[in-house]
Amino acid sequence: MSNNIITDADLALLRSLAATEVESGLSYGTVRDFAQGAELFPKLLNYNGDIKDSQRYWMLKAILSTQPAGATLLEIGAGEPLVADILGRLGYRVIVVDPYEGAGNGPTELDHFKRSYRNVEYIVDWFSCDIDGVMANSVACCYSISVIEHIPLEKLKVVSDAIAYFTLPEGSSIHAVDVVSLGMGAEYHKEMFLKFSELLGHDKGQAVVALEKAAKDPDTYYLSAEAHNRWRGTVPYDEFPMRRVQSMQIVGFGTRKHILLPSDVSQAQNSESHSSNVKSDLQQSIASIRDLHSIVSRYDQTGHRCLKQAVDAIKQNAVLDPHFPVRLFNGSVMNVNVREEVGSILFEFSAYEFGLTKFFIDFLSRGDVFFDIGAHYGYFSVLASNLVGPKGSVHSFEPTPFVAGRLRANVLHLGNVEVHQTAIGNKDGHLEFNDYGPDFSAFNSAYSARLPDRKLVPLQRVTVPVSRLDTFCATAGVRPALVKIDTESSEMLVLEGMGGLINEARALVVELGDFDDLNAIGVPRSAEILEYVRRRGYKLFLPTDDGLREHKISSDKYDYCNVVCLRDDAVSFLQEHRASS
Repeated sequence: MSNNIITDADLALLRSLAATEVESGLSYGTVRDFAQGAELFPKLLNYNGDIKDSQRYWMLKAILSTQPAGATLLEIGAGEPLVADILGRLGYRVIVVDPYEGAGNGPTELDHFKRSYRNVEYIVDWFSCDIDGVMANSVACCYSISVIEHIPLEKLKVVSDAIAYFTLPEGSSIHAVDVVSLGMGAEYHKEMFLKFSELLGHDKGQAVVALEKAAKDPDTYYLSAEAHNRWRGTVPYDEFPMRRVQSMQIVGFGTRKHILLPSDVSQAQNSESHSSNVKSDLQQSIASIRDLHSIVSRYDQTGHRCLKQAVDAIKQNAVLDPHFPVRLFNGSVMNVNVREEVGSILFEFSAYEFGLTKFFIDFLSRGDVFFDIGAHYGYFSVLASNLVGPKGSVHSFEPTPFVAGRLRANVLHLGNVEVHQTAIGNKDGHLEFNDYGPDFSAFNSAYSARLPDRKLVPLQRVTVPVSRLDTFCATAGVRPALVKIDTESSEMLVLEGMGGLINEARALVVELGDFDDLNAIGVPRSAEILEYVRRRGYKLFLPTDDGLREHKISSDKYDYCNVVCLRDDAVSFLQEHRASS
């Protein structure tokens, strides 16, 4: 089958599947799936009685209804990457990992597939933790269609380990597995399905129930006699008699929480080692970006390569929508405004403030709570979500309605991030806020914009809610390990509103910058802010590309910069981390 026959109109119809629901856990392919696919998307079917006539439609439905557009997907052993290419055309980044050497009657026509299916990235290799081209902790969903049954039992653990290694903590694992339920090979296939389900964290008893339910349901979809005969080929029928083959389906969320990594160490050691591997991979990635200061490829929401010239044109044309999806250095995707300063940098380099990013990777651990005050479009919130994992949480504060909406869209798929459309200060109530519009949203503030050129005027004045941080924490019942404060001249107000919390947080990141006219109307100078923090037991550091550098408060005017403020236990933690690295 060629994807050339699948039109944009077909893709538009497929997008409607995002509104459907699939059964999570363990289920089986049905005639209903086949019939719906035949009615809604007939070009996807071969109508030859193959199990894939049911599986392809089901897999698209499962992925479109659970994965946000722009997410990174990895297909294990795709063979002909029909589903992968469709997903690529629908806005996903799709990586196919397949040796293309014909195992299990699989295809070998790699060159033909590359010409026919161009919206896919190909990695020619067996799927394992050792493959090149995919970063640990970077894939939203690993999936497979009619592949797992061809993997020897003793290799299933290799596959589940690799799924755990590459999948995001909140990511998914979705599989359609051919299972012989009656006839030659049934016992082996039952053992295979039970083992693989268990490796992915599903209860063995539930897997047995799913098999039994499929055996009794008249709606279960089976491989046809015609399809079996084609598979038999020239093998004598007595050596390859008809068997009852069905599709067993696995949908798992938060896959990493359930899968144990290599079996030669304890679960606790695995968790520690894996977290260390993730941090190491991220550090290597941010270092390479810092050194190269360029990223060769970017992907827009249709999955095609985006030319930098097109974005330059968008920057210069006020009519065009400047919001554009970019892929960050850790594999995450977020929409940014490429006419705005931060968005432009993220598009160019896939990261922002390299030294501070490096500190985040070193400092944040699984289970931590992070406060992103002045989150903007969410770069540090997305980064922190990845680092604190499903047992941690990120609270992102952004007061202006438009920016808060963009932030919410960027983190909607992250289960551990909560957006609060409120300012943080030293009082509870409301305040007047300057909204400088989408192209200058990084400078939104209760004060005038912190820019050398003061010609910038607010697009509008908006009234926004404001809360003390100690009030918020008392209500929400959370305590942060790290607080980032980037509030465009209101940093001291945030610190004052922390109350006793300022003595509990292990680390603060405070953005600074002095402007004479702002200081003249009462905005504290940067040195005053740092002295306020220092007197409360914090040591001061500047984040650099090479790590933290101890900082002594200066009486000079501060340019824009971030200062990392650490308590003694946080300093010790980072020293131990560096020593172990």
